[in-house]
Amino acid sequence: MPHQKINSLQLLRAIAVGFVVFIHSAYFGVPIISSINPTDSFYNLKTWGTIGVDLFFTISGFIMTIVIPAYMKPKGWKDYFAKRMIRIIPLYYLLSVLDALVTVYVHHEALTFQVIIKSLIFFPVFDKLFIYF
Repeated sequence: MPHQKINSLQLLRAIAVGFVVFIHSAYFGVPIISSINPTDSFYNLKTWGTIGVDLFFTISGFIMTIVIPAYMKPKGWKDYFAKRMIRIIPLYYLLSVLDALVTVYVHHEALTFQVIIKSLIFFPVFDKLFIYF
């Protein structure tokens, strides 16, 4: 079966991402959004970020059931993971650098060597740093 994008699902997934980005910017960073606090003034908008996460992963799971059969050939899993890593890792590093710059230059907080290394090797960092995005 040839891969066809289901545009309506892609749009719905983009809307879900928009909910998450908006809620993060409202709570963690964009002063103009934080100061007017729109999340309290529009029909429970403060819960839409979590709804966006659920919606995004539900749609992504459905899309994976369509895509995975194309990788069922021998060693097809290597192609699958290589394509995902090429899509995800550069964006992860880019956002990590942006987050580090915001932490250091906007919030004037120091980053430890341990936090930087953990971020680079995809190990969760559960301290107060790196939570601005």
